[in-house]
Amino acid sequence: FVLSDDRLSKVEGRFDLVHSSLVLQHIPPRRGFQIVREMLSRVAPGGFAALQFLYRCNVSIVLRAIVKLRYAFPPVNYVRNLYRRRPIFEPPMQFHVYDLPRIYHCMSKLGFHDIHILLKSQGDGQYGSSFMFARREIPHNNANSVDAYRHS
Repeated sequence: FVLSDDRLSKVEGRFDLVHSSLVLQHIPPRRGFQIVREMLSRVAPGGFAALQFLYRCNVSIVLRAIVKLRYAFPPVNYVRNLYRRRPIFEPPMQFHVYDLPRIYHCMSKLGFHDIHILLKSQGDGQYGSSFMFARREIPHNNANSVDAYRHS
């Protein structure tokens, strides 16, 4: 375990497998895409990436507005916590939806091909969840050419 920043600047080396499940949905996509790009760039040639994302939210507009209000105005969240018998200052759980074509494009650009995507429903159909699994191509012409992917 290495505590790092969004650029994963303290993570060294290449890995045969990078896996994330039930994590990125709690990170805003703008920040999450940067983390995903950095994680993928650290997969060794011939290695694998296995990533899970939310891609759809069918929650009503009213419920979405209430959730946003909980983030913006903490006393609303305190009342909810009391109602649900949770610690009063427990922060609201964030759920973010990601753009799957954008992730697919990022994976392709970084040398991942034969990308498999499994789509599932979660939370009684309120959310669409995806699991993406892919292998990073082994460059044929130069062992160091994988570094070119990282900076493209």
